[in-house]
Amino acid sequence: MSAARLGSSAVALRTEGALWSLDAGTELDPGTRWKPIATDDLGQITALNASGALWTGTERLALTPADAGIDWVGVIGGGVSGIRADGSIWLGGARAGADTDWLTGASGGGSTFAIKRDGSLWSLDSTSTWTRVGSAVGWTAVAPADQHTLGLRGDGSMWVWGEDNYGQLGDGLPAQAVRFAP
Repeated sequence: MSAARLGSSAVALRTEGALWSLDAGTELDPGTRWKPIATDDLGQITALNASGALWTGTERLALTPADAGIDWVGVIGGGVSGIRADGSIWLGGARAGADTDWLTGASGGGSTFAIKRDGSLWSLDSTSTWTRVGSAVGWTAVAPADQHTLGLRGDGSMWVWGEDNYGQLGDGLPAQAVRFAP
């Protein structure tokens, strides 16, 4: 089971694929089986159903089809954002770059990160340009948050980077530094 914040609400994806509103205690769109879900800071949800169609909704949890295509394989935050079967990445309904080797990604805290099939980690900057984050490979998951980001490597190590004004980096060092920390 996985869960995600959705504005002032929360949703959970059960192991068998049922999507539930934790506030209302009800299943959303009963009978539909969902794959990954993602939420964003604006109270939007993106969900991928078992047949590969992308759906979106808001805090009111009314999911509607976002794209007629049935070739989505992953989701990245709210709106029409995800990865298609050809490996291309789409954000807000528009293709984000020409690359076709994306594996997964996430948006949050005003940032978007994605991982390529070779395990390299990339960040989307304010000019819509992808920039590689360091030279390491082996990244398997990334979770951007407010002013810091968490990353998981294939060896099981978790890394966090960004601002540390509330101890988000967990390394006990002075708060004003911006750095990577295992």
